[in-house]
Amino acid sequence: MYTRLTLIGLAAAALLVGTATVPATARSDPFFVPNVGKDLDSHDAPVHRPSHYDIVVAEQIRRCADLSSQFNQALARTADSPMTRGAMPDYRQGVTLCDGGARMQGVATLEAALKEIGAAPRISY
Repeated sequence: MYTRLTLIGLAAAALLVGTATVPATARSDPFFVPNVGKDLDSHDAPVHRPSHYDIVVAEQIRRCADLSSQFNQALARTADSPMTRGAMPDYRQGVTLCDGGARMQGVATLEAALKEIGAAPRISY
C-alpha cells in the first residue's frame, strides 16, 4: 500500500512539475486484475453480468412455477375432497400474486396450498 501511495504521489508531483518520471506502464500491485467489463475472447465486447436483483427475481419466478407444477401434480394424485376444494382458492391466489409481481407472497401462499392438500413443498431444480 505504501509503494502504491508513493508512486501515486510521484506521478502527481510529476504532473505538477511537468516532467513525467514514472513510466505509464509501471504497476505497483503484484496481483492480476482481469478486465471485468470486457469479454476475454473478443477483447472489446461488454459482458452482461446479472445484478443481484435480477438473480433474486429469476429465482422467485422459478420457485412460483415449480410450486404451481407441484400443486397440479399433487392434485392429480388426490381424490376430489373438501380438503382439495379448500386449497384451490389459496392456489389461485398464489398464482395471481406470482403473476402480479408479489412473488414472495405468492410462494408462501402456494406452499400453504400444497400443505393443505397434504403434499410437502420441495425444491426440485
